[in-house]
Amino acid sequence: MPRSVSNDDATVDLWVARPASASGAELVARYRALLSPDEAERAAGFRFEEHRHEFLVTRALVRTTLSEYREVAPADWRFAKGEYGRPAITPPCGLHFNLSNTASLVVCAVSEHRELGVDVEHLARAADILEVADTVFTDAEIAALRTLPPADARERAVTLWTCKEAYMKARGMGMSLPPKEISLRWGDGEAPRVLVASALDDGRAWMLRTIDVDGHRVALCVQGAGLVRVAIHDVVPLQHTTEGT
Repeated sequence: MPRSVSNDDATVDLWVARPASASGAELVARYRALLSPDEAERAAGFRFEEHRHEFLVTRALVRTTLSEYREVAPADWRFAKGEYGRPAITPPCGLHFNLSNTASLVVCAVSEHRELGVDVEHLARAADILEVADTVFTDAEIAALRTLPPADARERAVTLWTCKEAYMKARGMGMSLPPKEISLRWGDGEAPRVLVASALDDGRAWMLRTIDVDGHRVALCVQGAGLVRVAIHDVVPLQHTTEGT
């Protein structure tokens, strides 16, 4: 019987998979069998095997994850891209989902109640993010970063970037939303809140939550007010699942 995300609208299911653990010729062959023709074409287009495998695990994760909630076989899911390239289930079935992937961790967030976006980055990328801070962070955010000790500045930079990415993806517009026009605010002991230009959104319609998984920062941006709870499902697609919170 298909599962439900939660009995309330405050919980998001976060499914995580590690490409390094989802390996072996037999398992990879099963992942390939799930792909639609256009996905198979995209997989064949990757020059490096590492990137091809990351793509295969990402597609296997989203397909097997969605089949946890609806009586649809993983290979039978179909997706259409929106105006800005964001994939959506077609025909719609009431599920909201979003994906993010790195070479070492792939994540899929699911809600039956609220729109959402997710982003994941390895914490080791902090230095790379700081190098482009002037192009993606607001003047106030940059000034705040400069007041922090180096280790704290690196932590804050990763949080800023992943939260902005999650918000842009939740809006379904990706990089068409200028990152420098999206600002985050922290209160004492609070999760960051979105503050954006009125031409885009007032930010009050979205909540942010960050969690760390194996040296990666995962940011969730969820539509609506109030606490965002996260239920984590640690999986090897088509093999096994470990659940936690």
